[in-house]
Amino acid sequence: MRSLDLRNNHVGTVGALFLSAALEQSSSMTSLNLSGTNQLTRDALKALARAIPTASAFASLNVAHNHVGSEGVQELAHAVAGSKSLLELHLGSTGTDCKAAEALGTAMTVSGSLRLLHLWDNAVAGEGAAGLARGIPLCPSLHGLFLADNRIDTEGARALAVAITKSPSFKFLDLFRNKVGPQGAVALAAAVGGSKGFSRLDLCKNPIGDGAKALRNLRKTHNALVEF
Repeated sequence: MRSLDLRNNHVGTVGALFLSAALEQSSSMTSLNLSGTNQLTRDALKALARAIPTASAFASLNVAHNHVGSEGVQELAHAVAGSKSLLELHLGSTGTDCKAAEALGTAMTVSGSLRLLHLWDNAVAGEGAAGLARGIPLCPSLHGLFLADNRIDTEGARALAVAITKSPSFKFLDLFRNKVGPQGAVALAAAVGGSKGFSRLDLCKNPIGDGAKALRNLRKTHNALVEF
């Protein structure tokens, strides 16, 4: 078995512990979907985080819509740091706060594989975005961050903009429905404009005001899809 989809199955902590034990022994499992109503806890994520680095082929974990909270997500940061095969991590609507985001950013600095990190509908905020931004340039495998609905402000956007300028492999950033102001939009437009490989920036539903001018100009000079 290479892929297992158990979304909305009330797996619970005990079920997750059994799955983790099986994953530790697997050399073929590539993905596990535990999103939705599975009542996962910190202990469940701690077990999964311990198992993932030992599973040589494992590439994708989805625990979205399980409110595991900051401490649960911080446990998974250990998996990001320790795995040589994890490509994609889905943590949307899990209760990720700025502290958990900072832990993920730190883990990214030693990750050799992570490509996509999904953190939509959480409480990352500006401080957490800055923590993630510190990890982006040191994670050359990372291609995209999904940060919709996270109350990220202008300072957080500026930090992400600086990270874009330092990471030629980073390709897309989703900041849909945050709190990015005009100066944040201008900083991101400048960063994307200087990145040849960047492909998509989403700033829809942000109070960008006059920053829209910089984004319109970016559309004229860059091939990236720019939404606002």
